[in-house]
Amino acid sequence: RIVDPWGRIVAEAAHDEPAVIVAEIDPTQSAAARKKIPNLKNSRDFAVNTTPVEAQSLRGAAS
Repeated sequence: RIVDPWGRIVAEAAHDEPAVIVAEIDPTQSAAARKKIPNLKNSRDFAVNTTPVEAQSLRGAAS
């Protein structure tokens, strides 16, 4: 299912099997919903360390 910000079903698969569902999204309606539901206003920044860790340095760490 694809639902809008208010929980209304916009598109739905015809069966319970895996499927590809396509729907048109109106950017102006999405922007209006974001203004009314400001849940991202209090988001926090976070960093992800993408430096590879050598497998040898991890040996014995979980023992």
